[in-house]
Amino acid sequence: MAVCHAPKRHARALTEDGGGIYVPDGVPWTFPQPNTGVMAFSKCSAVKRLLNRWLLNYRKQLQSFPRPGHDQPGLQQALYQEKINFSVLGPEYNLRIPYPSSLSAPVKVLHGRCNSFSQIEFQINRDPHKMRVYIPGLDTFTESKIQEELTGKANSESQLTELYSKYKKKEADALECYKLWKNQEQQTKILSKKYRNLKKQLNPSRTLMNIAFLTNIATSPDKPGGHIHVTQVANNLLQRGHTLYSNISNESDRFVKLSEEEFYICGGEIEAFYIRLHGSPNNDELTRFRAANPAAPCIWEINAPLEELRTHGASEEVIQEKNKRRKDFAKMVDAAVCVSSEMEEYARDFLGIKKTFVVQNGSDPVMFTPEKRENRLYGKAAFTVLWSGSPEYSWQGPLRSQRSLRKT
Repeated sequence: MAVCHAPKRHARALTEDGGGIYVPDGVPWTFPQPNTGVMAFSKCSAVKRLLNRWLLNYRKQLQSFPRPGHDQPGLQQALYQEKINFSVLGPEYNLRIPYPSSLSAPVKVLHGRCNSFSQIEFQINRDPHKMRVYIPGLDTFTESKIQEELTGKANSESQLTELYSKYKKKEADALECYKLWKNQEQQTKILSKKYRNLKKQLNPSRTLMNIAFLTNIATSPDKPGGHIHVTQVANNLLQRGHTLYSNISNESDRFVKLSEEEFYICGGEIEAFYIRLHGSPNNDELTRFRAANPAAPCIWEINAPLEELRTHGASEEVIQEKNKRRKDFAKMVDAAVCVSSEMEEYARDFLGIKKTFVVQNGSDPVMFTPEKRENRLYGKAAFTVLWSGSPEYSWQGPLRSQRSLRKT
């Protein structure tokens, strides 16, 4: 395995008084934490043991007090415990762009969030083989440039002090923004908890939830097929008092409509992810929203396998590729609601989802009561044909049925 040191040698401890330094049990102070954002490793039994140990350590650390603020101390402890060959790479292979760093070779990997990666790459690799210091928000200073500034050939000492002051001000501004964001996040959690408690008081006999209701079909009682299905499921959940979050911008105002970015910001409010899958792979990708709150369960509603793509002319190679992608997403799923026993078998045996339920596909019988009957559709026909399917899909038979009727 190969890793880079984290910019901070040890993690911050989460305590009631606001923090401290967290060093895992049994690990000496001189053994710093790795950064887990960039790692290289061989696929072998030793690494598998290490990764299992990392997960075990992290779970134990979350139960301890004080506990670390992230998962890196778990790997730090595992590397110290396990007998594994590992190397520490230089910061050039994992340059954390929010932090100052000393460099002496071309930077290969930038790690962080920004809108100007190309600008930073140009800045830090202008003199790729010279000793230099990268200071975020300012510039990259080579050894010669620093010497010039120190000896007064380029800038006076007061100018250097001014540059440093600018950097410290930017750092202070960033810290202030972070504090405001954390305060806003805490206020959001408090309000969300009050809202859920209020809903429980209004309806104490039922557990009310915030559900991410993810699909590519907006609710509409006037459209056929999947639209009706989605509308009826959503209506019943809303009638029971649940709050539905939608990824569709033109969805009904009864939903909380969020962009993907907003889902990640509000992820702590989500208590379950409900994703409708059918014979197209588009909705499979919505499973990535689950990353907004990995602690909340993810449920797939499975209506059809991807082999349905054959009716649209897809090749077997394409179907095989899409199936592999769906199976990868299925690893993030906790349970599946299937519309038939065949779909349950598909979910369990092909996708590998252990917890499955069958809710037979159907529709609201109120739609077919006599008072809803449209007489103009019947006229003086000698007989009536019942056809079940979606007229928007030609392969489900409406045109074929029409041609057969004309022959008779």
